[in-house]
Amino acid sequence: MTYPDPDDFTRTVQDMSSKDLGRLNMSQYTKTERRIINDELVRRSDERKAGNSKVATKKRKTVTSWSMYPELVEDVEEKMRKPYTFYNVDDGLHALKEYDTFVCGVFLCKRRCSNRSWFSGKIAISIRLYDRDQYNVRVHHQRCRGCDALSRPKLDAETYGERVSYRLNLWSGFKIRLPRYKKKKTLPHDCEKCEGCDIGRCPHDKDKEEYVMCRRHCRSDP
Repeated sequence: MTYPDPDDFTRTVQDMSSKDLGRLNMSQYTKTERRIINDELVRRSDERKAGNSKVATKKRKTVTSWSMYPELVEDVEEKMRKPYTFYNVDDGLHALKEYDTFVCGVFLCKRRCSNRSWFSGKIAISIRLYDRDQYNVRVHHQRCRGCDALSRPKLDAETYGERVSYRLNLWSGFKIRLPRYKKKKTLPHDCEKCEGCDIGRCPHDKDKEEYVMCRRHCRSDP
């Protein structure tokens, strides 16, 4: 059976018994489906360790692969040439314009494995413009290299404000000079651990063949 909608597959996996879930042949599933299965296995394992005996009766929470940061609105507003309002609804269908770029920040593994934290200068974000001078930004999470658990980053507010305000000012017709940043030595961008890459919305090395190959194997964001 195929599942064109990841949410349908997530619900199917969550409804499986632990016995059936453990018998799944991972080689028969896509990359996205394998991650959904792994997230459910990790969730159930954590609940067992916490001594939760009512797993089946409680509402299960799906691990999200992205976040929005309305708390960073002021960091954007102070650099704007005209006022915009943050649209706190993740709506990719009605966006007038979209642009993928990067910000930097720090990730902390919630499972506290050997790879507890890491800095990334390539956290993929998708800036979206709506009517009535509204915008929002989807920040894509990354996975821990040690245990593959999803992690939500703590963003560098200054970089976030500069990148987002630059794009909005550009869309408004203002000529703005793009800020220059000092390059930091970090590990190469790991497409396998980037949730932006997983849905084809990560512009890493877009001028190189690596980005072209990434766009070929990643599905498009619906």
